Amino acid sequence: MNCPACGNEMKKGRLTAGGYSMRWLPEDSLNELLDKVVVSKASFSTKGVPAYICQPCRRVIAEY
Repeated sequence: MNCPACGNEMKKGRLTAGGYSMRWLPEDSLNELLDKVVVSKASFSTKGVPAYICQPCRRVIAEY
């Protein structure tokens, strides 16, 4: 999927939550602690939802 703002390729992963933060994790991450991106300090679901991230634009597109 391409970013609607800049056109760069977005990385596929999951938007998850737990404790007091919401984070994005890459789909093929072997080390979730190093690869995670904290999106928000407020959480919404522990299971997570499929999501794509564009780190240069700081955009996340989530499916729910």
